[in-house]
Amino acid sequence: MAAHAFKRGKYWLIRLSLPPDSSAPAQLRRHIREAAVYTGFAEDALGSMLIGATEACSNAVRHGSYSETDSIEASIQAKSNEMIIRLLYKTTPFVLTNPGIPNLSEYIHVGHGHYLMRESLDEIHYYFRKGSVLARLVKRTRHKN
Repeated sequence: MAAHAFKRGKYWLIRLSLPPDSSAPAQLRRHIREAAVYTGFAEDALGSMLIGATEACSNAVRHGSYSETDSIEASIQAKSNEMIIRLLYKTTPFVLTNPGIPNLSEYIHVGHGHYLMRESLDEIHYYFRKGSVLARLVKRTRHKN
């Protein structure tokens, strides 16, 4: 995994390539925590971002369409009151639903991720293009930069 961190204006930007396997969410979380340290991002908002980003990255691993040389391209853009995560990966288009609170008696092992993301993050956007999707996750804090 290659990672590059630098400051761009008011934001810290970390770019990385993640392997499309079960190690990807933990690697992403480590870099999100790094960005929070650089910027003083609030601990409570950090916890919410970690939940949402872990779910999004796990979905990328589970539902992506990968060859041996593919990776999940990620970026973390952070300042003290806002963090934006972008995940770009190969997949086929999918439809997101807004089913409300999951029925735990129906879904034991799957089906809670999108609900957790909606509850944890301020914004979630998916942009589809030519066999890939760009997931954009946003979390804001209450204090100003």
